[in-house]
Amino acid sequence: MRDIVAAVIPIESVPNRALVPDALLAVAQQASTADIAGHFRCLEGIATDGALSRASMSILMPLVLYVFNTATSKTMSICRVACELLLSQLQLRAEIDAPRLLKGAHEVINALPTLAPVVGDVLQEACRYLVDEDAADQICATWVHEDVAVRKVCVRALGTAEFDLEGCQPVLFCSAFDADDQAMAEEAKQILEDRELEPKAQLLTPLLDLLAAQPLPVRALAAVGIRELLEALSETMPENLLGKMCTSILKQLMTRYDETSEPHARVGIALGLKELQNHFTSEEHLDFALELLLDKAASGLGGRDLEQDERLVQLRESCIAAGLALIETHQESSGHLLAVLESHIASSAGNDGLQLCGVVFLGGVGKHFQVGDPQAVAIRNRLLDILLQPNSVESVQKQIQRVMPPLFKGGGEASLDIGRSLLEKAISSGDLSVRRGAALGLGACIKGVGAVHLKSLNVWEPLKEAVESKVASKRQGALLCYEAMALSLGRTFEPYIKNVLPHMLDRFSDTDTVVRTCARGAAKGIMGELSGHGVKTTLPLLLEGMGVRDAWRTQLGSIELLANMAHCAPKQLAQALPEVVPALCSAVNNMHNKVKVAAESGLATVGEVITNPEIKGLVPEILGALKDPTDTEQTKKVLDLLLNTAFVHSVDAPSLALVCPLLVRVLKERSAEMKKKGAQIVGSIGQLVRDKKDFDPYFPQLLPHLQSALVDPIPDVRATTAVAFGTLARALPDETFTKELLPWLFATLKSSESQVERSGAAHGLSEVLVALGRERIDDCVEEVIKHAEDTTCSADVREGYLGLFVWLPGSMKDSFLPYVEKVLKCLMSATADESKSVRDIATRAAGVICTRFGMKASVLVMPILEETLFHESHYARHSAINLVGGVVEALMKGARQFGQDLLMAEGVMTREKRQFTLAALYMVRSDEQRAVSQAATQVWKAIVQNTPRTLKEIMPILIRRIITNLASGSDEKVHVASRCVRELVEKLGARAMQDLMPHFEQSIKSDKALIRKGVCIALKAVFDAASKDLIRDHVTSIIPAVQQAICDPEESVRRAASAVIAHDEAGDHTLHAVIPPLVDQMLNPPAMTYAEVAPSRERAMDGLSQLVLLQPRVVMNKLLPKLSKEPVDLMKVRGLGCLAACDSDDIIRSFAVMIPALVSAMVCPEGLEEDSDLRVAAVESAGRLMQQIDGHGLSVLVSELTAAREADASPERQRAVASLFAEFLRTTTASLAAYASVIQAPLLEITLTATAEDVWAAGHDALGALSKAKTANVQVRQKAAAAGASGDDVEVLAVNVSEMRDCIETIAERFDWQTLPGLSFPGSLEHLYPIYQVALINGAPEARQVAAKGLGDLVTLTAKPILEAHRTFAGPLIRVLGDRFDAFVKVAIIDTLRLLLEKVGPSLKQFFPQLQTAHVKCLSDTDAQVRSGSCATLGLLAGLNPRTDSLLTKLAKGASAPDADVRRSTLQALVTVQSKLTPMNAATQEAVSAALLEAIVAEDEEERVIAARGVALFLVAVPEKAPEMLGPVVVERVQHPNWIYRHGACCTLAGLCAEGGEAGYTHVREAVGDFQDALRKLLEDDKLPVQSAAVDLFLSIGQLPAAEPLPEGLAALGTQVAKKHGKKVAPPGF
Repeated sequence: MRDIVAAVIPIESVPNRALVPDALLAVAQQASTADIAGHFRCLEGIATDGALSRASMSILMPLVLYVFNTATSKTMSICRVACELLLSQLQLRAEIDAPRLLKGAHEVINALPTLAPVVGDVLQEACRYLVDEDAADQICATWVHEDVAVRKVCVRALGTAEFDLEGCQPVLFCSAFDADDQAMAEEAKQILEDRELEPKAQLLTPLLDLLAAQPLPVRALAAVGIRELLEALSETMPENLLGKMCTSILKQLMTRYDETSEPHARVGIALGLKELQNHFTSEEHLDFALELLLDKAASGLGGRDLEQDERLVQLRESCIAAGLALIETHQESSGHLLAVLESHIASSAGNDGLQLCGVVFLGGVGKHFQVGDPQAVAIRNRLLDILLQPNSVESVQKQIQRVMPPLFKGGGEASLDIGRSLLEKAISSGDLSVRRGAALGLGACIKGVGAVHLKSLNVWEPLKEAVESKVASKRQGALLCYEAMALSLGRTFEPYIKNVLPHMLDRFSDTDTVVRTCARGAAKGIMGELSGHGVKTTLPLLLEGMGVRDAWRTQLGSIELLANMAHCAPKQLAQALPEVVPALCSAVNNMHNKVKVAAESGLATVGEVITNPEIKGLVPEILGALKDPTDTEQTKKVLDLLLNTAFVHSVDAPSLALVCPLLVRVLKERSAEMKKKGAQIVGSIGQLVRDKKDFDPYFPQLLPHLQSALVDPIPDVRATTAVAFGTLARALPDETFTKELLPWLFATLKSSESQVERSGAAHGLSEVLVALGRERIDDCVEEVIKHAEDTTCSADVREGYLGLFVWLPGSMKDSFLPYVEKVLKCLMSATADESKSVRDIATRAAGVICTRFGMKASVLVMPILEETLFHESHYARHSAINLVGGVVEALMKGARQFGQDLLMAEGVMTREKRQFTLAALYMVRSDEQRAVSQAATQVWKAIVQNTPRTLKEIMPILIRRIITNLASGSDEKVHVASRCVRELVEKLGARAMQDLMPHFEQSIKSDKALIRKGVCIALKAVFDAASKDLIRDHVTSIIPAVQQAICDPEESVRRAASAVIAHDEAGDHTLHAVIPPLVDQMLNPPAMTYAEVAPSRERAMDGLSQLVLLQPRVVMNKLLPKLSKEPVDLMKVRGLGCLAACDSDDIIRSFAVMIPALVSAMVCPEGLEEDSDLRVAAVESAGRLMQQIDGHGLSVLVSELTAAREADASPERQRAVASLFAEFLRTTTASLAAYASVIQAPLLEITLTATAEDVWAAGHDALGALSKAKTANVQVRQKAAAAGASGDDVEVLAVNVSEMRDCIETIAERFDWQTLPGLSFPGSLEHLYPIYQVALINGAPEARQVAAKGLGDLVTLTAKPILEAHRTFAGPLIRVLGDRFDAFVKVAIIDTLRLLLEKVGPSLKQFFPQLQTAHVKCLSDTDAQVRSGSCATLGLLAGLNPRTDSLLTKLAKGASAPDADVRRSTLQALVTVQSKLTPMNAATQEAVSAALLEAIVAEDEEERVIAARGVALFLVAVPEKAPEMLGPVVVERVQHPNWIYRHGACCTLAGLCAEGGEAGYTHVREAVGDFQDALRKLLEDDKLPVQSAAVDLFLSIGQLPAAEPLPEGLAALGTQVAKKHGKKVAPPGF
């Protein structure tokens, strides 16, 4: 046998193969499975990477089936392992005998219904491919089970089937109406719909068969299925055919079953008839139905022995329920039903069962007759007679009592009289059966007439007297009445319980045994009818009674009533027992013996109502443990009994009431063993609870103790509690855990209190998550990984989250496989954490995953571990090495090759994978961390026996791995790989290049850039490690590889190749061999398509660039002659740019060649289209070259650029030079102080004389760059000066602006100071006036003067539209003018402003106020030129600004200044402004006239002359003021004794005639009466100034054509005096 097993079953698939023969032998000997459990461990750990062969399964299946066929609670774990084995093999589509499999599944699920979920998974997988229509009958047979979970898994299995489900339709059809599981019902409906299985008549027969099924739920489903089938068929079937089908059903039931049939089959008849009541449409149907119930189903149900058989009791109840429902539905046929019933009763003498049911049915029929109908009265009286018969059976009496209340309804006083009579008989009768019947009749009467008539019946007082009577029969009767009323009235009786309770409490301690028995019966009846509210109101009263000290009778009664609460309805029972049982347990230790005995009896009563047979059998032991909490041995015994019990049935509320208090106490114990067992039982009990709500009252009591156990210091306690939490999570609703437990688990997981607490929480959380399902696990895993990787979290938090992965793989088992990759990556990353505790837990969790999945999923695990071998943290590397060693060891042990050479271990991974792992380990041996390298060496020695042979074998993969790591970019990988290369070179010695180069040459041809890059880096590492002689001998073999790599499509490869070529050990030979081909490829590529040429040239150029970086001078000397040779194309230009990496001195020396070549590239030959790409490339290359220039190379650069400009005056060349200047100025960081003027001159020449816009734009751009550079230099020097450094910047600034102005003047003179071409483009002044502006604001006085004049030059030379666009530079001029600067600065500014006003005056409107203020201020200046310039400018402003009132007012006020020069200047400005005058307001006229009249008599002759002209101009502007001013002021002064007055008056008259013309002369004639006489006197005045003024008047009159001719004498006098004063006389009128 062992040889057969070894030959058939592979060891790698079945690790415990050695146990298989022993297990087969034990099966052959029919040994107990529990006794030989160890042998069946061969079913554990079977590999899931491939299906077992048919031969292997033929050997293992007998073991699996034997486990299933002998399943007990003790072998549950083995059964689960067997199920998991089948499931994994079915998922892999193994060849398995389907009938044997299904038979075994049927056996195990019947023996252990709790395994329904895992067996269901097996059935689903089997149905997907293995099961056919014939074998499916076994699944249908398995479906016939009382546990809804079993039925559910069968339905789900059928839903996955690929075969036709027509044979399974009855099962699916019934399941579609299963009220115990709505989800399953929906699934069944969906399956029927998807498979298009419509209801049909053929389903009737199998459904009728199911009516006889053993499980009651299945019979009920069959009955419902028949009803639903008829309803579905009624939609398409005619009514007559449907009626015939009903008749057929009744006949089939009639022939199938009789009184000899099993009780459960007859119950099926009753259930079916009850469900079909609505489909019986004819009297024939009713007759058949009643015959079935009375003659077939109910036959033989009489007699006292019936009560001893639960099956017969159930049958009687079912028959009565079906008959009453039938009568209720067909009440319109009451007469016919009554006749049929009378006939059956009459013909059934001696058949007690038929008689009982017939009488009850009579009561059901009677209530449908009219009130007072004789037939109804007769039925009532007949029932009363039966009820009051001596020796009547109690069960019969209660059945009759159920149908009697309607017969009393509406009976009026007659019913009340009957009630009073029944009350009397119940109290006074000497027969117990009569008293009981009378009491039941009283209850029915009260219910019929209504509880409101209790007072009319006068019930309470007689009952009170009777219950307190000394006659035992009366006390008994009263108690029977209480019970009967409670049973009849139900919840309506609850308000009266408070009055009844005291009597009940007293009677529990009655001296008469029969009375005490009746008291218990009454209590049972009352408690059985309590509602939830009734329990809430009654329970506190009883608990209060138990707490009364020194009143043992009250305590005794309360205990009895509490015990009888065990007879409440299930819902109320579950509500009451959580308080009842602890109270009874407390009372067990009462000092009074009777109380103690009653409490023990109460607990026993609770045990009696337990429906779970397994726990019911343990009630005595459980009660013993509850009675004595100090008896730990008894408690341990109970725990062991519970653990060893196979629970096949669900746990009910009474079971929980007894077990849970014990478990709460156990979980509080200090003993780790007891806590462990308690937690295990809690999980099992929670899983077996029938109604999950029954567990709700106990879960809050158990949860705190379970939580404490989960964080217990003992690992076993934590582990068992975690499993219990998982079991509870599967059994209880999700809300219980999501709201209460999960938050606590997560909080504890992050706790900083203790590592033990975090570990326990992690284990518990893993079990709970597995129970809650895949979706919750997905969310949680993502959250855990997120927090575990969050370095902002504390180390305790990260440790807690990572701890979950210590337990989750074990909880999920193979279901964890989809998470392995993601979680293991997180864990290996955490092994590099700075916290040791985090590293330890991450390593532990990773070890768990590797141990569990290393063999099954090595393809997932090993790559992650091998990647971590090169992690930057040595902690991570050390952990990875140990894990790799562990996985490899496990793989080799699994293949039975442990201790052998891994390379030769054929059963361990693929050969390539083994080589890959060994290559990684060999590399890590070179780790710089001693601990890491030692660990790697130990693992290497453990799995490698011949290092040279292994190294030779793995060399290709090792080289490939080295190359990959070198190119990875990871510092640690590169470092380890480099050390490994050095070690290889040292180990191989002279054979190093010979052995390594073939691999490098092959790898350099790889289509992966990463590999090619790694080859180059590896070559450099070889050069670093090898000797010069070795390299020299093999350098020729290296050149082809590096030549190919230097032109590689990937830049990173080319960069790595250049490092090899330029290596010091490579020598010049390599460099000289590589450069010429590269140059040829870049400039003269071989014939190929354009798409191939461009990338090829780019790669060659990039390769040269890399070489330039490493060997600049050598490469430059070889490249420059070829790159500068005409014609210069795009690649040559870009090649020149690559030389920017050379030394700056070499670049400077080469400018004489480079600059002309670049300029030539930018100048397009005549007749050809300009190449914009070439021009842009030339500028970029020049910029890169010029960036390398420092201060001492500027002169060479400027000289070469200037020479290039002067070599040809063509616009293209000018533009090219300007572009190069601009690029240089934008990118340079050198100081331009010494060269700014030299650069400025050619740029100004290019810009200002440019007629083409593109030439101007290039020059303009260069000037802008220069302006910014100069400004930056000046600002730097200013800051230095402010800090105490030299102020040379001011002088440099003055030189710069002066030279700039000189240059512009030179250009302007060539253009005769006309508008320059370059100042006619938009934005022409952008880069010129800022230079002047900086000097104007920051320069020395001389610089400010030059800047102001320079701005004036620009105003003159700039086109008007351009000037208007740049009018804002007037602002700085005005600001400087207002400051205290030398006169020559102000004069220059005033002149520039005047030029600006003259050219673009209207556009300066925004500056008019500032201009007026500044120039008025200048009138007070001490310099005459400043004052005169301001006067002229103010006059210009007056002509442009219509609002001069304020200005005139200021000037009028300033005309009285104390300083004579200031007065003259102000007066002159007033007259000048007035000459541009527009109408003035009255105030202004007054101020101006006053100032002028005052000034015409001033001591200063010049003032008088200016003022006189001003008066004249004033009168011309305001003629209406002439009489006022000429008469009393001027005319009177003509003959004034003071010659000053006469002079002023004469000057005024002369000015009026000269400025006013005919109108002025008219004013004079009108003002001076004898004008000729006055003129004569003035001409003859003895004061020369007066004579001179008179001559001016004389000459002015002579120029007026309309003037009156003067007498000859006066004319001669005037001519004579004029000649005397040297004035030419030639008046037209003379």
